[in-house]
Amino acid sequence: MCLILLMLTSAVLAHNPSKTYMTMKAQNGQLQVQLELPWSITEAVKKEFPEIGDNTSKEEFMEFVFEYVVRNFKISKNGIEYQIIKSEFLPGDHSHSTTLELSFPLKTIKGTQIINTLMFNLNEKQKNYHTIILQDDTEFSFISTKKYPQFFVTENAINKGKNNSLLLIFSLMFVLISVSLFWKSKSMTVIKNSFRKVLKERQLKIFGNLGTMDKM
Repeated sequence: MCLILLMLTSAVLAHNPSKTYMTMKAQNGQLQVQLELPWSITEAVKKEFPEIGDNTSKEEFMEFVFEYVVRNFKISKNGIEYQIIKSEFLPGDHSHSTTLELSFPLKTIKGTQIINTLMFNLNEKQKNYHTIILQDDTEFSFISTKKYPQFFVTENAINKGKNNSLLLIFSLMFVLISVSLFWKSKSMTVIKNSFRKVLKERQLKIFGNLGTMDKM
């Protein structure tokens, strides 16, 4: 459910240049990460690597993008930083966005430390959204900011994240129900007004006919 909410949020804020979205799940003996980057990643990469010029090819630029991600997204456990063992660029879920799939040699995400400083060199108010899917398919989320760029995946953090996710779910449900009731009420008002208008027109027509008959 959290993943669905994240996708909905991502869809609404797809063109926001100060947000990235990430999902992480341990499966098949590896930690799979899917990272969606906004169009502004281009400016962040150029700022990080001033050697990029007009003659830089698309292939070379994507290598710079990958290196930028390596520098700014790190996963460690027990003091050991894990390296990316597989990566692939894919078209983004939205126009002007890019998706990068990464694999780390981790069988579980519990006990890890995640540091995400992506885009911090471009925007002081940058926010990076994460959704972690555990092995029992439960989910929780967290956000990294310039003030709090790291996150420890502990049992307490997972439970707190689950509670926050439930709060988010209920908040979204409340908003959706409120909007639905508002439009339903508005629709009923329109229907009532239309009915009254038709009824009034028919009454006027009937009384008009009666008046004509009296004259006869």
